[in-house]
Amino acid sequence: MFGKLVPVYREKESFTLFYDTDKKQLYRFPHRGKIGGFSWFYLLPLLVLYVSSFLNDLYQPYGSLVLNLVCSIILLPIGYSIARVFYKGYYIQNKNCGYYLDQENLLNYEEQGKKQFVRECIGTLCSIVVMIIGFVVFFVFNQLQGLIIGGIGYIVVWIFLLMNPYSRLQLYKKIQRGEIKL
Repeated sequence: MFGKLVPVYREKESFTLFYDTDKKQLYRFPHRGKIGGFSWFYLLPLLVLYVSSFLNDLYQPYGSLVLNLVCSIILLPIGYSIARVFYKGYYIQNKNCGYYLDQENLLNYEEQGKKQFVRECIGTLCSIVVMIIGFVVFFVFNQLQGLIIGGIGYIVVWIFLLMNPYSRLQLYKKIQRGEIKL
């Protein structure tokens, strides 16, 4: 379902506008409620740090370059799967009714969507740096926390890629040129 849909604009934690490139239709998908609220923002990093420290103590006697490679390779499909489940589960998907805008509002959403896209690109670049640092720490110092931190960065990069960044840029250009009319 999401292969044909390109995100246009996200209204905070309320909804996201998607454009269906096949049907030439705009959809408004509400977001699912936050899990646990703001407390997760503080508790999740502490939980990850504690669990990774515990797992690292178990991992250290067996750690080797071969095991590091195996763990990294296992992380790749798991990270992609987590990103895909998170991305698809974030929206309440309902394509039964379209969302209609006038051209002026569409241009406004396009402008705001481009600003969001730039912030997402910057965040993704930061995640790539965190991912690389995490994997370097994992391979050089044999610390499992590095793998977990690198894996979190990897998931963020996949979520960005699932949002069809190239298609978004193309869509924004078409809206600006007036090729898309709703």
